[in-house]
Amino acid sequence: MGFNLLVSLVAVIILGLSSTNLYAKGPGAKEVALAYAEAMAKGEVTRWAALDLGCLMRTKGQPQGSDKGQKRADLQQACWNDTLQAHRKMAEQDAQTGVFSSSSLDGNFGLLHERHRVAATWREYPPAIFVSPSVAHMGSGPAPRIHVEKTTPTQPVPLVRLKGDKTVTVPGIGVDIKILYDDPITAPLALSPDEPAWAKGVTRKFGPVREVTARFIVVSGLRKAGLPSDVAVLNEALPDAPGIPYAHYGMNPDPGRPWVRPGSDLEQPPLIGGLVNGSAA
Repeated sequence: MGFNLLVSLVAVIILGLSSTNLYAKGPGAKEVALAYAEAMAKGEVTRWAALDLGCLMRTKGQPQGSDKGQKRADLQQACWNDTLQAHRKMAEQDAQTGVFSSSSLDGNFGLLHERHRVAATWREYPPAIFVSPSVAHMGSGPAPRIHVEKTTPTQPVPLVRLKGDKTVTVPGIGVDIKILYDDPITAPLALSPDEPAWAKGVTRKFGPVREVTARFIVVSGLRKAGLPSDVAVLNEALPDAPGIPYAHYGMNPDPGRPWVRPGSDLEQPPLIGGLVNGSAA
């Protein structure tokens, strides 16, 4: 066994033990991710912001309660609004030739099913967009039903924008949450699985998404960065939020690269949040 490999294994073991101790003192990763997704889906801003790493960074140092607490609440609301706007922007779709009712695709997913992933217009989405009120259940529709499917082993996660210009490594766990859209009227739309990704002169149809599984990334060890909470969920939509440097969201410049997708067949893929391979139905 080479020295570098030995060092890496020791680091993973230490991070794993550290994460276990941290989660033992409070809610586990599953509970944190589920509470985060539920709060997002139901529009519970204060509850969501307390679990969101991007919002915790924005409200860092702001006291709770009294008149000064109002500034904290305002910052949380602004963080919520910015996140929903970012989700809305990510889901904007240009009208496409040969697509039935393509003018109604604004705020929907377009290409989502695995067989369409090689298309040039495939986009990578952050996990929270699948429960976001701005995309997942617009209007008066019900919030999607959600439950935890599984978690990944603890892995070291590099984060930028957590401590200035430094890249900081913290323990992280991926939590796969299944999201079910019961109302086809208000569910997000995507190109139907049996439709071709591109076929000139052929009318293609979009339909409501029934379910997806999204991987949320829960990180710990955050008090060392001066945050009031030691555990939080990554917010991949906000450009100023701490994030994984090799994670990419939005239009994919290189469709089909499996190592940038959760649930890939690689022996030990990097821990990244987003749509789990092949889960859209």
